[in-house]
Formats: sequence, structure tokens, C-alpha cells
Amino acid sequence: MAVQGSGRRALVVGLGVAGISAALRLRQVGWEAVVVERAPQRRSGGYFIGLFGSGAASAERLGVLDAIGDRRASDSVFYEVDRACRRHRGMGFTDLPNRPRMLLRGDVEAGLFEALPSDVEVRFSTVPTRIVQDAPTRRR
Repeated sequence: MAVQGSGRRALVVGLGVAGISAALRLRQVGWEAVVVERAPQRRSGGYFIGLFGSGAASAERLGVLDAIGDRRASDSVFYEVDRACRRHRGMGFTDLPNRPRMLLRGDVEAGLFEALPSDVEVRFSTVPTRIVQDAPTRRR
């Protein structure tokens, strides 16, 4: 479904964090976005992510900061173990300045994907084979 009156279309290749973010932002500013993804379905899980200030600010601007969550436990304690197998209180990732959000890649993707408007077309099991750009139209 085209965005009423915009006439601007974009093809986004890949349904990862960057692709979903691009499609969401394009749609927010009035573009029609079509996302193509090689995989047959969305992926879940993924690697560990620490979301710091600029990433959190970007997620907030996209309107998904609360949706991506935070797996940081407020009572987490980290230990270092020496060669004699003695534990000592250590510094963990959540002890870093500005207390980054602790997430999985899948948490970020799920929050972003849920925020995509229903008129953003997502095509699975496909890749672009060619792109043909029409001549620009004159605006009056």
C-alpha cells in the first residue's frame, strides 16, 4: 500500500536491526518502504548487546525504547575467579558508566518489527535481482 501522496518509495534489503530501523524511519517520514529478506522468516534470539546512550537515544526517537526492554537485573553481582579458584567481587558490564541496557539482538529486532506499521510490505525468501530507477518527476 502506497503512502498517500508521497510518491517516494524505498527498497530496504535485509530484515535485521538496521533494515527494520531504516524501514520504520522511512515510513515515519512519509516514504513507502518495501523490505526484502533472504531468510524464510524472522530470526529470534541472537547475541548479547549493551545499548548505550546514543543507541538508546536512537531507539527513543524511533519510538521503540520501551518495546525493546532491558534484561539487566538490578541485583546482579559479578565475580572474578583467580587461579586458585577464589572468587572476588568484580566489575560487570552493567557496572559501566551510564548503565547500558542489556539485551539480545532478537529483543531489538522484535521491538522494531512490532513498531512497523501494517502497510510496510515485508517479503521473505527473496533478494533483489535488479533495481530500475524511474526518471525523476518534476514537482510544481
